Order: sequence, then structure tokens, then C-alpha cells
Amino acid sequence: MPAATQVSAKELLMHAVDSVRQALDTWQATDLERVAQAGALLQSAAEHLNTAAVALGRHPADRPAELRALAAALRRDLLRITKVVDACSAFQNGLAVRLGMGVSYLPSGQAQDWRGHAAEGRPYEA
Repeated sequence: MPAATQVSAKELLMHAVDSVRQALDTWQATDLERVAQAGALLQSAAEHLNTAAVALGRHPADRPAELRALAAALRRDLLRITKVVDACSAFQNGLAVRLGMGVSYLPSGQAQDWRGHAAEGRPYEA
């Protein structure tokens, strides 16, 4: 792969890792503005990752070990933020059940009532 493309794919992966780490630092489950910021950072990471994948599909890496290390770091951070978001969702859903609140939201964005049945209304959008 030409050096410019190698650096580009590496830089894109570095940006993806950085965006996910910023999302982890930004996440605050009780602050919807910060949740939205974290979501935007994750979207940015996904875009960088997709662009890197396209570049690598066209020109395989000369030094794949560097890219594998970045991909492993990205995977670890994505697993971490997934666990954080899932835990917050589970907590919110459990709270809704205990308090008898009308509607809570699943990680998919679908509404459910306190019994766990699909609820009327529109899906949650940040």
C-alpha cells in the first residue's frame, strides 16, 4: 500500500479511537446534552472507521501490526462504552418498573410500559 494511504488509514483509526475515548469521557447518563454529544462522537468514530475500511479494502496495509493494535484498542473502548450505556439503560428501566412509571426506553429506542410490553408513542430520539 502506498505510504500516503497507509498513514491515512492509520490516522483514521487513530481518530476513531480518540472519538470513542472522548465519548467515554463525555458520557453522563443524567445529562441528555452530554449523551447527545457522546452519540455524535461515536457517529464520528464510525465514519472514520468506515473510511479506513474502504481505504484498506483498496490497498492492503504494509504494516498491519500497527493497524491491528489500533483496532484492538478501538474494540476495547467500544466494549467499555457499550457496557456503560447498557448499564445505564438497565438502571433506567429497572427504576421505571420500581416506580411504576408509564414508559421507559430500550437501547433500541423502542418504548415499553412498566410491564415490559411495547408502549404507544414514538421511539426515543436523542
